[in-house]
Amino acid sequence: MFRRLFAWYSSEFPLDSRWKAMGFLLLIGLISLGLAVASLRMGVAGRLETSDSVVYLRVAERLNPADPDLRFRLGTAETYGLENSNPAQGVQQLKWAAMLSPYETRFWAALASICELHGDTHCVGHAVGRTLALSPMSARVHWDAANYYLRTNRQKLALPQFQRLLELDPDYAGPAFRVCLGVAISPEMIDRDVLTPAASPQLKLAFVDYLSAHGDDEFAYRVWKEIAAGNSTFNFS
Repeated sequence: MFRRLFAWYSSEFPLDSRWKAMGFLLLIGLISLGLAVASLRMGVAGRLETSDSVVYLRVAERLNPADPDLRFRLGTAETYGLENSNPAQGVQQLKWAAMLSPYETRFWAALASICELHGDTHCVGHAVGRTLALSPMSARVHWDAANYYLRTNRQKLALPQFQRLLELDPDYAGPAFRVCLGVAISPEMIDRDVLTPAASPQLKLAFVDYLSAHGDDEFAYRVWKEIAAGNSTFNFS
């Protein structure tokens, strides 16, 4: 490689003095050294970023600041770590991770969680919106969004998220019913706004079972009559 570069340099710029040749070789050496240092930095950063130590992750971030996964790990460690943690820096690291990789749902989900811990309503609202936009078919994303809206007293936003959640994954029925009833959302509202008339008979039957198991036989019977009136056929198993 050096021989070819030296031949090219000689054809373009005749080396009429020893100083020019030495300067050229020095330039090539500096370039090679720079590449070697960059490679070494990446290698060291790669080894450090596998650690759970906040101190090591901070060093790795300085060596490789453009790695969103590294910033995500550091942000999580800064927030939840038991030693040398700095929650405020954790938020900043997660913001950087989301900025460097804006289509990664897990970065936005983590940012939403940590911003909520810090009471940053603008940050968490934006992050929750991004998770919904990026992963509209993820039941977990709708579960997290629904619970966030309930925690911030926004039932009108929460109930449609629970509705979509149960459409995507009926296995969330029990937890969804428990959460909604636990914050004083009435069975009538769940039947109307979460299940809706379009809900499957199986899902409505799951609601009947849940209500009966928790002592609300009266409303369970009302829902049962709705199912029967619909003349729907479904599998009871």
